[in-house]
Amino acid sequence: MKHSSNSLDGTRKISFLNKIEFWISFPFIWILVFFRNIGKTADERKFFNVTWESIEEMPIYNWVQICETGDINFVFKTIGIKTQKTYDKWLDLQQEYIDEFGLDKRYKQRIRLTRKLVMLNLQYVATRRTHLLNIIRMTEIDLEKYDTEESIEFYAILDHVEKYKGFQMDPKTISVKKWYHSLKNMSKHDGSN
Repeated sequence: MKHSSNSLDGTRKISFLNKIEFWISFPFIWILVFFRNIGKTADERKFFNVTWESIEEMPIYNWVQICETGDINFVFKTIGIKTQKTYDKWLDLQQEYIDEFGLDKRYKQRIRLTRKLVMLNLQYVATRRTHLLNIIRMTEIDLEKYDTEESIEFYAILDHVEKYKGFQMDPKTISVKKWYHSLKNMSKHDGSN
């Protein structure tokens, strides 16, 4: 019995080597496709075919709908079923946005205030020093300022972009990446004048 398992191991090694030779003969892109799908089931591959792969292909309309309404269904190109993978995909898209454009100063300040509030609450729980409650309340008030400030609506920004560019833009066709690069370039151009 031990002898037959060794022969199977040898057969597996030869089979594996044949597969490697097969893949080496294909162009580099096929190798990328192969590695991208390693470990994914047919359902997972199907899932990634119905969701937006990146901010380069996802329309700004879908992005804005998720940000404004919280409806994660806009991650799908067509109708899909929400699962944990859907939320993970949305987090991946957000991370791609952050990697490409970074965080704006206001959002960074909000993160700092939130972190400060958490640390103050932890310190209060650990020490029970009542003066920390005043500092906690002041930090909460500062943080509330970010929640109550009125943001500019997407369609108002779209109107300004269209006027600046001189033509109409369809938010269902322009990608998230192109949209934010346009805004970034507009702000650079206006800031240099």
